[in-house]
Amino acid sequence: MSMTTNFTINKSELKSLIGPGKIFFRDDPEFDETTFLSFGTDRTKVYQPDFDILAFPTTTEEVAKIIKYAYENEISIVPSGGRTGYAGGAIAKNKELVLSLSKMDKVLDFDPFLEVSKYRRE
Repeated sequence: MSMTTNFTINKSELKSLIGPGKIFFRDDPEFDETTFLSFGTDRTKVYQPDFDILAFPTTTEEVAKIIKYAYENEISIVPSGGRTGYAGGAIAKNKELVLSLSKMDKVLDFDPFLEVSKYRRE
């Protein structure tokens, strides 16, 4: 299935998907334009971000709900981690949904044998 960037979104439906205060739209008053758009770019500053939806999930279940919703509604996703890249690989410039992982920072489990951990931020 090819993803599109031309979509009509039900804002209240999307905002209720993972609870209040976790999904924002470009015209919401919670963020000024510069701060909002900073989540859709990295340190290259070569490309200008252009997106309208910003999500801050706090659990893997919420990430799954967002991905499922985006898939069902043909919305492309750009993940946003530390935004420290210099390659321009995670820039939302085609009206994608930006999925910020900045709220997922709490260690839930660690397996020293496998040297892996599960974490989530408070």
